[in-house]
Amino acid sequence: MHLNQKTLYELLYRKWSGAVHGSDIYLGKLLHNDDGGVDIMQLRFIKDVQEIVRYGMTLSLKVFKAFIDNRIPERQQNWTNWYMTIRDKYILINQPNMIIVE
Repeated sequence: MHLNQKTLYELLYRKWSGAVHGSDIYLGKLLHNDDGGVDIMQLRFIKDVQEIVRYGMTLSLKVFKAFIDNRIPERQQNWTNWYMTIRDKYILINQPNMIIVE
């Protein structure tokens, strides 16, 4: 909470805390598979790939921007110029259902 990112903290912590700490095994993470057995959904479940990539990129961009703002503010224009080279791809990845796994 010291980073003033309460919304991201709530979204990420609430969803992934149980998976990261292994305490959600009994909370809807067991799935019946086509072979009549049981699968355990994991944090790196392929159907979550877009969401994980999206959060990873967003958090990375926030860290880079915060570092520049706080440590080398004279480079903010360099940041903006660089960001504009990746902006369209970043927006594309943030579109819902860009990656569909069946």
